[in-house]
Amino acid sequence: MAISILCSCLILAGAAPAFAEGSFNTSMTGVRPGFNSRVWNKRVNDHTSTTVHLAQCSNPYEFTTLELRRVISMLPDQSKGKITLRCNNGTANWGAQSTGDYKFRVTSTPDNASMSVGSVTVTY
Repeated sequence: MAISILCSCLILAGAAPAFAEGSFNTSMTGVRPGFNSRVWNKRVNDHTSTTVHLAQCSNPYEFTTLELRRVISMLPDQSKGKITLRCNNGTANWGAQSTGDYKFRVTSTPDNASMSVGSVTVTY
């Protein structure tokens, strides 16, 4: 009986879905085009998309553009693409990325004015 329960648990554990390697929550206050997020390190090629989700924006009906950048020591950052998204409840998705250090850059804001976002969720 105990062996069958143990086997069932192991089978269920092996069938678990893949999850992102990491994530963090933050906010942005008074940012303008050119603002860079903190850098995060993606250590595992887990085929999980890298995303940035914005919510609670000071300009809820406007759009902003974010650029994912791979940080390479002693070299210029490598752009992984720009995505324009709704500033409030919008998600930018750059797909699965290889291992390395990354950040996102705000490349445009509504009317290129300062923008505040109460909730920023990064998953990678």
